[in-house]
Amino acid sequence: MKWWVTELPWTPLNNTPVSLMMMSNSLAFMFQNRLINYFGAYVAAAAAIGFVLMDLADAALWGFTNSVATMVGQAIGAGLESRARSVAKKSALYIGFSSFIGSIIVYYTRGFFIDLFTDLPVVYSEADLFVQLFAPTLAFFAVFFVGMSIGRLFP
Repeated sequence: MKWWVTELPWTPLNNTPVSLMMMSNSLAFMFQNRLINYFGAYVAAAAAIGFVLMDLADAALWGFTNSVATMVGQAIGAGLESRARSVAKKSALYIGFSSFIGSIIVYYTRGFFIDLFTDLPVVYSEADLFVQLFAPTLAFFAVFFVGMSIGRLFP
């Protein structure tokens, strides 16, 4: 018999926290879309433009956080808990600071990015407001993503 069959208890309860997180994330996304569509076509178009910028940041963050999770996991597997904690702290600081600088760049160049997607003044003003509201939160979400990626490894 294989080691993972005898040493790890495989029950449906093992997957419950991650399943609940994914289900609540999907439900929140549906409510978010309903709320956005309630305000009409211009707001929906502006939100789509803003979400393109958010998805670009999201893709970069997933790339960074997956590599952090790999380094932390390897350090824990090698029995180097202090190195794992050091990697986690340094990466949170680096990614948080980099995202803060990136959010400043996005905030001040938002007009250029919005112009790539629309020429309607109403949609432009709504997209501009959307980016003004979400750009300052990028650094917070970056640190949150790091916490999610390494938080699954530390009890």
